[in-house]
Amino acid sequence: MNCGVIVRDEFAERYLLGDLSPAEQEAYEQHYFECARCFAELRRLQAVRDVLRADPPALPAPKKETVRNPWWGWAAAGAVAVSLVAVVLLRQSGAPEPMAGLPRAAAPTGPTSSPGADPAGVPAVAGTVDPPLASAPPAPAASPESRRVEVLARLARAEPPRYSPSVLRGAADEATVSFKEGMKGYVAGDYGAAIPSLRQAAHLDPERPDIAFFLAASELLAGNTASAIGEFERTIAMGDTPFLEEAHFYLAKAYLAQGEVDRARAELTTVQSLRGERLSEAGELLAQLDSAGSE
Repeated sequence: MNCGVIVRDEFAERYLLGDLSPAEQEAYEQHYFECARCFAELRRLQAVRDVLRADPPALPAPKKETVRNPWWGWAAAGAVAVSLVAVVLLRQSGAPEPMAGLPRAAAPTGPTSSPGADPAGVPAVAGTVDPPLASAPPAPAASPESRRVEVLARLARAEPPRYSPSVLRGAADEATVSFKEGMKGYVAGDYGAAIPSLRQAAHLDPERPDIAFFLAASELLAGNTASAIGEFERTIAMGDTPFLEEAHFYLAKAYLAQGEVDRARAELTTVQSLRGERLSEAGELLAQLDSAGSE
């Protein structure tokens, strides 16, 4: 998922409406936790939604002895139209929008307000007073510890490692059969369902690095962080296999999920020393950890 797909398919709007599938929601959340621009856009849409959800002042019920004034229907429709146009112009101009939790600003008064009209330009009804708009208290500032926990949780989020099934000739042994069965769940994104078959495969052939690695990845993605750490360490102990760099990288993610920053740094430094495909990502993670530690 990238920014272009998110804008094209209106992921932010559908996310706020609860209109995403579980898989789309998970992918979108993983993206905006790592993309400042998409996260800011989501916050901006939340603010607009909160403004539109605010209850408008109630209009007084017409008295039975008065003649019904059709102007009120037009005034109400006009007020809604003005609000919607303002929201559209605000988004198109890129101007900052009020964030949720901040008090609403008082309406302007002065020469532009006509007698007998409220600040929005709607004529007032004689003998009525609009109730004051309630202001929510400002949200308390996040503590350094809560910010640290939030940053670590964001950095710990892991994309599923790529899996390319190998084509084997001849009859497969029991470990391979169990491994392939477990990887069906992995490919489908059901990591909890993949774990039992992968554990069986690891029991049947404990020296297979591919089995150990994808078992570790499934444990991590299923939220079993402690089990994932053990399996990643077992994969690393097998030496110079095709999964060595990936195992160090995802072990760092597992340590971040547990808040063990120093151990995560050590693993990321090892990834850099291997100078493989994860070199750039490891450097970015270390830079973000340094930035979070200096706040």
